[in-house]
Amino acid sequence: ARTLVAADSGKVFFLNAVGGFTVTLPAKAAGLNFKFFVSTAPTTAYIIITNAADLDTMCGQSITSASDTSGAVDVSTFSADQVNFVANEAVKGDSCDLWNDGTNWYARGFAALVAGITFTG
Repeated sequence: ARTLVAADSGKVFFLNAVGGFTVTLPAKAAGLNFKFFVSTAPTTAYIIITNAADLDTMCGQSITSASDTSGAVDVSTFSADQVNFVANEAVKGDSCDLWNDGTNWYARGFAALVAGITFTG
């Protein structure tokens, strides 16, 4: 587990633990931004979660590779608390960008499979 601070803004994080883990975002502030890449496919989810004071402030989309034959190509969310790189579904190369405008977290995820990234909370 790791809790990010405002000074981490602009950094790229490579998620590299097969057992997964949780990353907690810092308190919302305009201009904060983070990028996450799956570098090891997890057997337990990687979770990126807002801090307790910022619940229900995440919105965004996950775009899925056209090679996913399930037919769904995008999942949208409003009022979420976390991004999940799903166990046994997320693969190396899946990613998520997060930005904050001082009020909301905006997420844009890219996954090989529809089930690779979910938004919950």
